[in-house]
Amino acid sequence: DGGIRVINLSSRAVVGTMLGHESWVNCLSSAGDLLHDGSEILASGGLDCTLRLWDLLSRSCLVCLRGHSASISFIRAFVCGKTQMILTGSLDRTMRIWDPVEHACRVVLSDHRGDVCSGALLDNVPSPFREGGLFLASGSADATIRGYDLAALTRPFDPDAVPFVPAV
Repeated sequence: DGGIRVINLSSRAVVGTMLGHESWVNCLSSAGDLLHDGSEILASGGLDCTLRLWDLLSRSCLVCLRGHSASISFIRAFVCGKTQMILTGSLDRTMRIWDPVEHACRVVLSDHRGDVCSGALLDNVPSPFREGGLFLASGSADATIRGYDLAALTRPFDPDAVPFVPAV
């Protein structure tokens, strides 16, 4: 039904529902105090191709961000420099970096040839460009893992990527 249930962990009772997605919700991520006003923000992505930001105290949708053309498969909130950002991956073969304050997509990464299934943010990773920084690794149904130096928004290794071979 597109709802996100808020559950009291002690009593296991549903204490609220946040409605807004037009279909199933696929992924959630705590986005902390993105707005720097003391609020606690939850980010959600769904089959409706939208990224939504929710105020957990009021249980209200603050913004609905559109741009993906297929289901959102993962969400990661992060800080790059001093800027709060949200990363989404999608079955449309792209990842997007969103500015949650400006409600805008800042970067579209479209290097994968298959559904983008997973993403991990790694901090203080040595880079050929500088001492260390925020690094994004993404996995796709095209059997590749790709890496990006988020501060430079460049890929620090071969753009053709090395095919991922699962361990036996």
